[in-house]
Amino acid sequence: ANDIQRLAGPGTTIMPQAIAQSATLIESAALANLNRAGMACGFDLRLLNTFSTRNYFPVHAELHGHANLSAPRTVRSYAYRNCTPEQAVDVRITKSGTVHGVLSWFTADFGAASVSNQPSSGSHWHQAFHPLPDEMRVDAGEVLSVLLDNQGYAWISRS
Repeated sequence: ANDIQRLAGPGTTIMPQAIAQSATLIESAALANLNRAGMACGFDLRLLNTFSTRNYFPVHAELHGHANLSAPRTVRSYAYRNCTPEQAVDVRITKSGTVHGVLSWFTADFGAASVSNQPSSGSHWHQAFHPLPDEMRVDAGEVLSVLLDNQGYAWISRS
């Protein structure tokens, strides 16, 4: 975004015009376990988790069992000339369960058309799975503060 602001003039057309990043809190041990080790054949492999991806990794969520624990919510907007800073948003839990991470995707606005990689959209693009360092038990109706930072880490706290 800084490069675009530095290089673009007042008459420059930027495509897409804007990108929205949406997210939902999900329960999915299957997705979380794609990037972490546990016990295997009696061996404790959890020390390998020191080398696992901590911020996010690409997934096709529809290929893995998961449950949405919150409604989708726009968490960031990118307009290139005027990007919003990272900030936490409140998310209401709609289904009790265990949050393993945040699933995020984009919608790119091209004016007359938009493109998205939202889950079940049939898009060839992956979604991003942002694992939590520790799973979190939640109850329906609870409101959590969710932040996806500039490096792709997910931060969740109780409001």
